Amino acid sequence: MSAGAIRFVVGSAPADAQVELNVISYGIAQAQPLGSALYPLVSVSAVMKTPDGRVVWQASEFAGPHNADNKVGHTYDEYVKDPELLRQGFVTGSDIASRMLADNLMGREAVQGVPGVQR
Repeated sequence: MSAGAIRFVVGSAPADAQVELNVISYGIAQAQPLGSALYPLVSVSAVMKTPDGRVVWQASEFAGPHNADNKVGHTYDEYVKDPELLRQGFVTGSDIASRMLADNLMGREAVQGVPGVQR
């Protein structure tokens, strides 16, 4: 699918297709078996369907502790003391997974965690 072939609309305007997003899983996990830092993980699937229900694209992406962009981890105690850190972590994880889905949609398979680098 080329970039020119996609028309984006807002709200209830007529569209060529609709994208459905589904959060498969989310949580926090260690990057290292004996590490104390916990990093957000987010797994998202996307399906693009035409108005008649035909699937024209689908993908799933996972952002976890081993993504290069997922740099900020905190201990369990830090998350308990400041829940905003957890919210920020999930925003970061969602951003990573969303960027990977967008790259997939545009026909670019990004090297996981390396912005602008493609396979």
